[in-house]
Amino acid sequence: MDLIIRNQEIIKATQREHGQLLDIVLKNSSPPEPEIKDALRQFGFKLKTFSDMTKLESILENDVERRTLISYFSGIGGSQSNVVGRILSRAMTNELASQYCYKRQNEEKRAFQNLALCSAVIESVRCQKKLSLTEDAIESKIKNWLRHARARKDGSSNEDE
Repeated sequence: MDLIIRNQEIIKATQREHGQLLDIVLKNSSPPEPEIKDALRQFGFKLKTFSDMTKLESILENDVERRTLISYFSGIGGSQSNVVGRILSRAMTNELASQYCYKRQNEEKRAFQNLALCSAVIESVRCQKKLSLTEDAIESKIKNWLRHARARKDGSSNEDE
């Protein structure tokens, strides 16, 4: 009986130690959740101009900043149907979005798919396990959101769709 009690105490001590180690690993493996106001200021959201986009792209060359942005975007949340729109509508104005298309098949617009912002949006949605959206599905939602930017800008459509 004493052996069983001693073994239980050893197991409990091991569990406490593992819990402490797990806390340390979690703290060190991901950036802290950024505050919304800090992220808005840090990344210059809402982006209004190509110059703003260029500044953000420069910031995102830093991997820590990129992970911070992905963490911020992941915290925005939403459903499978609106998560991409919720993220993009926080990141950029419809005026700026209307000047992009996904692959630059339109000569008058710039390509969005090559931007670090695009990959950050895709990665932030992919890491939300409850959504289970494929990369292709996310890209389609980005394409759709960009396609309808002009209509939203003119006030005839919902911002998040």
